[in-house]
Amino acid sequence: MKTEVLKKLIKEAVKEAIQDELKDILLEAVKAPKTQVVRESIQPNTTPPPSTKPTYTEPTMDIKQKYADIMGETAISMTSKDVSSFNPQGVDPVNGNLGNGEVGMDTIMNLLNNKSSNPMFNEKILDNLDFVKEEKMTVNGTVNKTILLLIITVITAFFSWQQVLSIFSMPLMFGIMILGVILVFAGIRNPQYAHIIAPTYAFVEGLFIGAISAMYASAFEGIVANAALLTFGTLFLMLFIYKSGIIKVTDKFRMVITMAIGAIAVLYLASWIGGFMGFQMSFLHDSSPLSIGISLVITVVAALTLLLDFDMIEKNVRIGAPKSYEWIGSMALLVTIIWLYLEFLRLLSKLQD
Repeated sequence: MKTEVLKKLIKEAVKEAIQDELKDILLEAVKAPKTQVVRESIQPNTTPPPSTKPTYTEPTMDIKQKYADIMGETAISMTSKDVSSFNPQGVDPVNGNLGNGEVGMDTIMNLLNNKSSNPMFNEKILDNLDFVKEEKMTVNGTVNKTILLLIITVITAFFSWQQVLSIFSMPLMFGIMILGVILVFAGIRNPQYAHIIAPTYAFVEGLFIGAISAMYASAFEGIVANAALLTFGTLFLMLFIYKSGIIKVTDKFRMVITMAIGAIAVLYLASWIGGFMGFQMSFLHDSSPLSIGISLVITVVAALTLLLDFDMIEKNVRIGAPKSYEWIGSMALLVTIIWLYLEFLRLLSKLQD
């Protein structure tokens, strides 16, 4: 993620630098004698030009494309008639102006390549920057991928629900849960493979969710449907709250929720380790008012985490993150939705017990 943001900032810096350099180049072309303008002509019985006359080589298509990728349509159509739009340093561009078309983009790029001292325009620097016009992340693309991941999760959950008594065991459930955590971190560290990791995560979590849901359904009638309705109701409620600005995702808000998530993770980890070592944290699992209150707080934190997901997706779209980050955003949403669903199952089970 940091690499992509840095690359975006470098692209913007290069674009601004090229625009500033173009101002100076165009101004020089306007003020210089016309004999310095590169023109190819055939004149019989003429002697070769003096060696002091500046000559430029035709830029390669690769370099031309790199500038065009940075400057867009401006780089393709610019000529000396565009000097007036720059008006560099307040100089009147009309006086001494060359005729339209006498300074074309090819000449300008020759000057950039051969005359400019700006290190930004070194060919090796341009080669190391990725100016390929890749597709950008969009909100619609993220929503579509989130729906796809939810469909995969529901299908595999239905399968595991049917097979929970015959093939699932607690060690297998624990292994599936650990695999899910590994896939989440793998997706974050390797966004270029997110299109493979995200569906795999949805498949694995579907197996886990289906087995857990079957266990709760066998003990509490109607709890799965109620938890699912509460989960998606909360999802749309949080989306409304985020879009309406009722709760704004500030740095302080983000820090508080992140710290709360960390505290919950430590609490759950201590509970799991305690279970293996023979002692239980009863206040997390019984139906006492304290346990219900803790579950309620954790459920609220899970719901507020959706706001962080929405903010992350919107920011990535705003900075022009690569399209692969749609999978990262959709997987982040799926992680929070599954967590919220599990917390609703726990809370409803304590209320019904």
